[in-house]
Amino acid sequence: MKHPSGNSGAGYRAAEESPHRMWKFVAPILVALGFAVFMQFVEYWGWFAGTEGRALDFLITLKPPGKASAARVILVEIDDDAYVSCFGGVSPLNPQRLQQVVSDLTAKDIGPSVLGIDIITDAPEYRETYLQIAKDLLNLKHIDKLETKIVWAAGSDVSNARHASIWEWFWGTEAELLAQPTGVLGYDSWDLRTKGTSTPGPLAWGLPVFPADEDFRLRRFPRKISAIFLGEKNQSTVRPHLSTWAKTIAELYGGFKNNDDDREVMLSYSIPFVNDYHLTTLYNCPKNDGQINLTPLAGFTKLKDDVKGRPDKSGKIGEPAIILLGGTFSSSGDFHETSRGRLSGLEINGRAVQAELAGPFIHEFPKRWMLLFDTIIGSVIGLVFAERRVVWGSLVIVILGVLLIGYGLIAAPLWLSGVGAALWAIGCITWWLAHKGRRTRALIWGSLGMVILAVLVSYFALLAGYWWVSCVGVAIGVNLHVIYETYKMDRGAANAD
Repeated sequence: MKHPSGNSGAGYRAAEESPHRMWKFVAPILVALGFAVFMQFVEYWGWFAGTEGRALDFLITLKPPGKASAARVILVEIDDDAYVSCFGGVSPLNPQRLQQVVSDLTAKDIGPSVLGIDIITDAPEYRETYLQIAKDLLNLKHIDKLETKIVWAAGSDVSNARHASIWEWFWGTEAELLAQPTGVLGYDSWDLRTKGTSTPGPLAWGLPVFPADEDFRLRRFPRKISAIFLGEKNQSTVRPHLSTWAKTIAELYGGFKNNDDDREVMLSYSIPFVNDYHLTTLYNCPKNDGQINLTPLAGFTKLKDDVKGRPDKSGKIGEPAIILLGGTFSSSGDFHETSRGRLSGLEINGRAVQAELAGPFIHEFPKRWMLLFDTIIGSVIGLVFAERRVVWGSLVIVILGVLLIGYGLIAAPLWLSGVGAALWAIGCITWWLAHKGRRTRALIWGSLGMVILAVLVSYFALLAGYWWVSCVGVAIGVNLHVIYETYKMDRGAANAD
């Protein structure tokens, strides 16, 4: 009499009752643990950084935005046209014209909550002019004619990172970013050490940093860095845990709820900016180089309306928008590779401010818990399909497919129902093949279903604010092991006959 697998009952029982029969149950657990540890090493060394990064880029596009109404950010760009026509195509930018732009953007009839200035003001030839600008801004603040909080960007002479060992990394320690800030508005690096990065007022400052991933794309944004300050007499000091420029702006925003979690965040592009102005839409720049002042245009009327706070559901007027001013002209060199192509530092910082305000943040799943749950998921997959349990595995896939169809129809994007229908079909095919005795083919189909489920685990973890993709690699590895072991057992049963 033939066994449903296609082998005779005696031969199949001989294969199942071999001295290594218990190994069929222990092996999936050990294999799952091995693959889970391997995936940790792979991630630490960045071997699959490109593949993992693209998977993250795709999943983030599927994640719905957070509290988008809180992330009201307006960009004002000094593009190539404005750089040439308003600033004569000369860098550093003319500080007197820059002062006029800052004064106009912070005027009470415009009144943004925060003005972030992504323009470096450390040129030694303009030091006295910068100091006078700082003095003028402080005077305006003292006589209550400046309500907008201003955050200036500091340049960085030296920027590097202390990489965590694999043990530190496993327990959650991230690479420590170190930067030596240059001057801001005539104040040198040693002067800045006593000025808080998130102190309300016109002289708050922060460091914009852009650390790329192993695939040279920027997608993880730091919230804190350590700054090194040097004095003229070989003095030096380090201030740890300084907020980056983007986080400083968010901390000064009226509606910001401070989050003491300093882990890096992953940028999302799902929230549109309120508006993106080019400086030439706000000013008529004089062709006569001898004329210092810029002539405001009607574009300020629209800007004023965009900045106004919007009423919430209860009718309460929210905070005015944030304005970010910066250079996006080609020769600035402030462009970085991202999942959306090459973007300006101004736009990337705008996305970081949005991430701070909108939330929830997207963090990597803690490594120690990742190792534990990867092992559990891999072990369950291996044990579900071990021995004759492929029928049970197919039923698990069918049931989860049906649940996903319902979830997709009721509470989630419709495409999840399509994935659920595909899982249901895969489960039915697996069940039919298993009953026909085609165990190896059944396991191939069942493995496909389990891998899809692992991908869905990553997606739902992302919805909860966590990036967890290693379970997909573990699922693939364990499935390949189970298929191979099943194939060997079927061959052994056939030879025994």
